[in-house]
Amino acid sequence: LDLALNETRKYQKEALKLNDQYGIGNSYRKLAQLYSILGNQTLALKEMYNAINYFKNNGKESDLFDVYGGLANVYREAHDYKKAEEFYLKAIKTCSVESALGKFYIGLADVLVDNDDMPGFEKYMQLLSDWKKKYQVPLASSQVESRLLITYYSRNKEYQKALATANTMQAATVRNAALSKIYADMGDYKKAYEYLLLAYNWREQRLAESQRKVLAEYT
Repeated sequence: LDLALNETRKYQKEALKLNDQYGIGNSYRKLAQLYSILGNQTLALKEMYNAINYFKNNGKESDLFDVYGGLANVYREAHDYKKAEEFYLKAIKTCSVESALGKFYIGLADVLVDNDDMPGFEKYMQLLSDWKKKYQVPLASSQVESRLLITYYSRNKEYQKALATANTMQAATVRNAALSKIYADMGDYKKAYEYLLLAYNWREQRLAESQRKVLAEYT
């Protein structure tokens, strides 16, 4: 990831030199994403606000909705749910691309369920359901959607629905971790432990490959 950071900084420097507006704005967002992955939410927030200021000062307000969504993601990772909710709502309000709304509905629903705001959660999951009649949720977002439904079903003690949802998740590590959590909530600790071991073993096998993919994206 250090290599990815260095390459993104070089990319930003070249974009500034060429006055490449797309490249400059994109570099702030990529740096924010990398800092967030590294757990440095302070620097991630700084880069996201740099992106917002740059877009505003260069007449690119129509693209701000996606930056607001990225900023909300960083606040969510920093567990500042009030700010995350504020910027997801801002992203939804200013979004000019209907096909992009799904990820904001999912992000906002995630924040609301963490805040135990079940009416708000149900509202945005319904908006997501309506949106899905026209558009498809990307794989990464669909896994978050599944996790949210599992949390909702488990809190309502609808464990069979939670298990059925978990079994639709394509990523083995995520699926097994979700099943482990559900069985633990059900009080079946033997099965919970078995699925936890499966999740851990699969994660170890995939970790090196995931790191290579992240580096390849930025080099």
